[in-house]
Amino acid sequence: MTKNRWIVLVALAYMLSIGMALPIYAGSVINTSMVVDMGWNRQTLGLLVGANMIVNGLLAPGGAFVVQKIGVRHALIAGATLMALVSAALATIVTAPWQAILAFGLGLGIAGNLTGIIACQTGVAQWFDEQRTTALSLLYAAMGVGGFASVWIVTRAIEASHDWRAGWWIFAVAAAAGAIVATLVIRNRLDASGTMAGPGMPIAPDSGAARSVDETLTLGGALRSPFLWAVCLCMLASTSAAAFVVAHVQAYLRDVGFSPTGAASAVSLFSLATLGGNLAVGPIAAKSSPRIAYAAALGTLAIAMLILINVHGSPMLYAFAIIAGIGFGASQVGSMAILGHYWSTRLFPALTALGLLIQTAGGGAVPIIAGAYFDANHNYTAILVAIVLLNVIGAAVLMVARPPVHAPVAAVA
Repeated sequence: MTKNRWIVLVALAYMLSIGMALPIYAGSVINTSMVVDMGWNRQTLGLLVGANMIVNGLLAPGGAFVVQKIGVRHALIAGATLMALVSAALATIVTAPWQAILAFGLGLGIAGNLTGIIACQTGVAQWFDEQRTTALSLLYAAMGVGGFASVWIVTRAIEASHDWRAGWWIFAVAAAAGAIVATLVIRNRLDASGTMAGPGMPIAPDSGAARSVDETLTLGGALRSPFLWAVCLCMLASTSAAAFVVAHVQAYLRDVGFSPTGAASAVSLFSLATLGGNLAVGPIAAKSSPRIAYAAALGTLAIAMLILINVHGSPMLYAFAIIAGIGFGASQVGSMAILGHYWSTRLFPALTALGLLIQTAGGGAVPIIAGAYFDANHNYTAILVAIVLLNVIGAAVLMVARPPVHAPVAAVA
């Protein structure tokens, strides 16, 4: 095992890619092909993604507990091993919708929880006392790059073999390689007291704007703030859009005349464009405020979904994917930036957990509802309109709600 922290970071980035980018982006390609080939309905397609999201979100506290008890290394090994086994099962013995939902939703949901952001961010926190922000930025960038690459690889494998099962075998091989990487490269780093550091708390990104924080504010006081619930509404809105893209956009694009390859390219571009959104929030927030930057991200998502409703031809397809990716990437960072801007570091982990719980539970329901609506009406129009309105309403409420400014510090928008 290496003592070079940058090599460890590369290993953690790979683990995050297989734990999150593969199921989210490449999983979208395989699930769509599997559902179409097996003749399953769209609600099943939605349940695959929805169950995975909900399991991953609700088990986050359990994942943190496991990482604290057995360490980053063993958590990653366990998660990658489980992912390899479940992926092999999806490629060989899964033949019914309930089996696919159980395997992808529960099995890969648990595996992703162990190999995802909790373990990898904790690994970064343990190894990077200095340059931690840079390391975290590189770690998160792995999601976008990993998503782009995995969609391309899986799509080509399915095209070459004419069998979606090839995609699940890629999952299995990538996960098995991850278990080996974690075993050979990653080790638990002890803190100054000689004990293993536990899971790192969520880290609030620096928005670049003057902060407006009352350090004496209690959690109860924060929960009574309408502005907090406006932020949670915005997190739900952006996640709803992303959940639809991951679960249903390929099936939708096929419905309106795009080829399977063209539909897959939209997801690939979406994942890569999230990097642009991640990077755009900081400069916008510094020149205006995190609130304006976050509202702009939601507006961008609304525009992207409007394009999707009327999409035809490659230029509109690419415009949708890029704009949606930028909007979602900006909202990812924007939500954390706004929580860190208006509330103290002491409250940040609890408020982040609340927001993530709401967006995971609510966002996980969107693919299921969308699938059921399609099966009944044979279109997604009302769902897409609802997502547009939710993002517009979220942005408007965020701008109207009064921020919790209690301390006499620099004014914000």
